[in-house]
Amino acid sequence: MLSIRGRGCFIFFFFLLIQKFLYSQENLELIFEQHEVLQKSAMGFTRPFQLTNGKIPTDNEIVSIKFPSEFDSKDTSYFTIYFTGQQKGLFEKSTVCLLGHDSVSDYKIWVDHNNDLDFSNDPVIEAGNDSSFIIRLHHANNSNAIFPVRFEKFKFPDSTPMGSGGKQDDGSIMRSPKYWLADQRMNTRSTVVETDGRTYKVGLFDANCNGKYNDIGKDLLMVNIDSSLALSTQVIKGANLLSDTMLIELNHEVYRLTELTENGATARLEKSNLNYKSPLRIGATVTDLQLLSIDSTTNSLAALYSKKKYTMLYFWGSWCGGCKYQFKDIKDLSTNYADQLTVIALNYGDTPEFISNYHAENQLNWWQGTLTKEVETYFSIDGYPTCILIDQEGTILSYEHNSLAIKTMLENVKEETK
Repeated sequence: MLSIRGRGCFIFFFFLLIQKFLYSQENLELIFEQHEVLQKSAMGFTRPFQLTNGKIPTDNEIVSIKFPSEFDSKDTSYFTIYFTGQQKGLFEKSTVCLLGHDSVSDYKIWVDHNNDLDFSNDPVIEAGNDSSFIIRLHHANNSNAIFPVRFEKFKFPDSTPMGSGGKQDDGSIMRSPKYWLADQRMNTRSTVVETDGRTYKVGLFDANCNGKYNDIGKDLLMVNIDSSLALSTQVIKGANLLSDTMLIELNHEVYRLTELTENGATARLEKSNLNYKSPLRIGATVTDLQLLSIDSTTNSLAALYSKKKYTMLYFWGSWCGGCKYQFKDIKDLSTNYADQLTVIALNYGDTPEFISNYHAENQLNWWQGTLTKEVETYFSIDGYPTCILIDQEGTILSYEHNSLAIKTMLENVKEETK
């Protein structure tokens, strides 16, 4: 049996424990893990250029580099990494890297961290055959703010849509694809948050590639709004643009971002009573917008999507090679699922006359309109092409930059109904 004094101590510490628990529910302290690749299956590519006589052409002049000490490579190339946080110098938004080749597969890399083209004071990275390596670039004003990029040797075809090497307009000589490197930006940090029994993955995205994660109006805080969705930089899939008063929703509770360190290591979310209006997300029902057709009349989106089981919104422009490349697949979908799928194409950047002629020449028989600013903003269109699939009730089922996901979804539905 507790003494009166013992009871008092017990009650006091119990009160502190409850208070701490309640505080933890009101505030979420986030600790973000190491830098990650946002989409592990997605890779870009880096094309090295031949270094001739130690000179590199820039927009305004040809500049000379200072070679590393005891440099003895038989063959030399250079490439650049898009990075906006470096020291002021010859290059405003890129960092130059030197490649010393002993063979196509074995090479050494020097990174011009201080943006002065003097590689004699830069450390070397040695990369052997079939190996990968990470280059970490540090923000000029904060060495803890890091922008890492992962590279690896990859077998590219001899000819690619981005060229096959040779002399460029500025006089530089692009190396053939056998010298190219696959690259992945690791400008994401993430953590797991649990609130009232529900678990979310929360991430930060250094959108302007400077090593910092707290740039207002540029960087993103991402939430996987559905357990089936990965973290995404798309607003419709849970991304939020940083602002001074940014609110997010976790398990039907509203939180305000009150602290975020520059290097993205930690953040704090505090519960808020402020009014929160969620952006349009996957799974939401779309508003009945008015769409502008190429004959300048308006049509109700709801009237169009209610006709069939599914409707695909396709955002495109003739200036976008990838947009035109998708048309064959969309025509196939329109034909194969004619009784289930309505296609609505919304064009950005072309005149109604051009769109009409293009449709006729390419035998595109779906509804065609001109993208208005209202519709573009409503759907948070961040690139072209964009493909959105909605059902007969207006629920958003898919949002991608190609039609493959929609094709897969329709095929799965067809298989399930057999």
